[in-house]
Amino acid sequence: MEVRIGWNDVGDPTRAGDYKFRDGTVTLTDEQIDLWIAAPAGYFVATQSSDSTPDHVRYLVGEFYAPTS
Repeated sequence: MEVRIGWNDVGDPTRAGDYKFRDGTVTLTDEQIDLWIAAPAGYFVATQSSDSTPDHVRYLVGEFYAPTS
């Protein structure tokens, strides 16, 4: 299942690390955060990792989409 992750969804991070998202965590790089800083209304498409468990879901970040206006 794919989900959208917005900058606000993970607490507006400013550096790389693991962040709480929904029922688990997502790992973000500095490069991914830089994309959000440049386009805060953008979002990443993420999927659940195959190593997720019923008690903890790990999300893998995919492509970034920035709004065009």
